[in-house]
Amino acid sequence: MLENEASVDPLTKLPNRRVFQRAADRCAEEASNRGRPFSIVMLDVDHFKKINDTWGHNVGDTVLSRVADLIRRTVRKTDVAARYGGEEIIILLPDTEEGDASIVAEKIRHAIESEDLIVGVTAIKVTVSIGVAAVDSSGTNIRAAIEAADRALYRAKTAGRNRVELATAA
Repeated sequence: MLENEASVDPLTKLPNRRVFQRAADRCAEEASNRGRPFSIVMLDVDHFKKINDTWGHNVGDTVLSRVADLIRRTVRKTDVAARYGGEEIIILLPDTEEGDASIVAEKIRHAIESEDLIVGVTAIKVTVSIGVAAVDSSGTNIRAAIEAADRALYRAKTAGRNRVELATAA
């Protein structure tokens, strides 16, 4: 019970940042030892402050929870989606090169964009901006990969939101 409380975000029911970091460290070790690539996907709910300001924080919480559910349904069981902070979610994709990670990110983006999130009697259109960074077996620096995914995420926001940007496109 206490271990679950210490490892799961209570709002989204996703693992927390600490769990993500442990999984990413294991993945980096696998990449280094066995030459297996992996990717990091970082996403942020577009115009989240406006959602909170328009409908209130309870609706914002519901939106985050629903986005987390859609992500959970889209990724593989071996992937680790975690709440990174605020409305940011980070996803570890083991054994996944950039091209395949981009496809997964686009599936997530499309799943969220395609679903009206019903809150009470209100249907809210939600979109996300996504950054993707791949790590090969020769460069297993997790921190650098997260920073690259984060920079790609902000390029997606700057380029108009509701899109996927690759770290290598910089």
